Amino acid sequence: MANTTPINWSKGEQRGLVDIGTHKLCLYSHGPDRKPGEPVVICITGLASSCKAYAAVTRLLKPHIRSYTYDRSGFGGSELSPLTPNSTNIALELDLLLKIAPIAPPYIFIAHSYGGILVREFLHLQPNPSSIASLVLVDANHDHMAKLIDWRHPAIWSMAANIDFSTLPSFSEPHALTAKEWDAYQADVASPKHKAQADLERLHYTAAFETIEEKGHLQRAEKGEPPLLGNSPVAILIADQSKGFQEIYDAGLKAGNGSPEEQATFGKMVSTWKETHEKLQSELQALSSCTKLRYLTCPHDVQEYDPQAVMEEVLWVLEARKEGKASS
Repeated sequence: MANTTPINWSKGEQRGLVDIGTHKLCLYSHGPDRKPGEPVVICITGLASSCKAYAAVTRLLKPHIRSYTYDRSGFGGSELSPLTPNSTNIALELDLLLKIAPIAPPYIFIAHSYGGILVREFLHLQPNPSSIASLVLVDANHDHMAKLIDWRHPAIWSMAANIDFSTLPSFSEPHALTAKEWDAYQADVASPKHKAQADLERLHYTAAFETIEEKGHLQRAEKGEPPLLGNSPVAILIADQSKGFQEIYDAGLKAGNGSPEEQATFGKMVSTWKETHEKLQSELQALSSCTKLRYLTCPHDVQEYDPQAVMEEVLWVLEARKEGKASS
């Protein structure tokens, strides 16, 4: 007979399936056993990504705090969902996962890129989000990003045609994963299962920006309302995205890629990319009265290239939670 003993997700390094009612999600725990009432870290990946990208972060966090990663529906060890993988459904499934496992708050969410929208959709489901969560936003998506600096713009990829990204400095920086961690990550994202679900997730990406903007999280002060997270600490890590796109533009221009109109469009985007990106990131401070901005020189996938910075901001959040005060 199969062993049906439930997993105690507060102890040991675990991997297992959690039945959320409609299907099962694969959950992983890392680090020390949890003591009652202690915060835990929940890692949320970006668009069409793998939780194995967080391997270096969870490894660095092990001496300090318990953390969890999970495969979203259709990825890795998780089953397909009967729901479409839009931002609200992904957040709903995360909510069910944490309740059914169960993994109780308080949480410190590390949310990378699209994960920044997903975690806010999760928080929107909570009666009192400021009482249960703090955030480490890792080059997170802003509500207006798709309108102002959309990495999917056709002009960018027309100019990027036949460019070997491995020859560009920003795309050849050394990552911080071990060889074993990197191989596992690459095998995961290369699998047919991952690629199929990634395509489905991308179909609903654009709509997520309008959906999150409708929640009004960044406009609460204008309506005389307190921040979504009150004074719960929010650390905001800002990568140097503009460097990589400048390199793509320069290489594309040298190769004669793109029409004059596409070259002009991409050139205009690149000239203001850094300023626009940093402005949007700073606006995420509206989520809390206790925030910290940190500017980095690494590419967008900070959890792979500078996991030390991510770990340090988790420790800042822990300390800020204890002291109940902000840092700038």
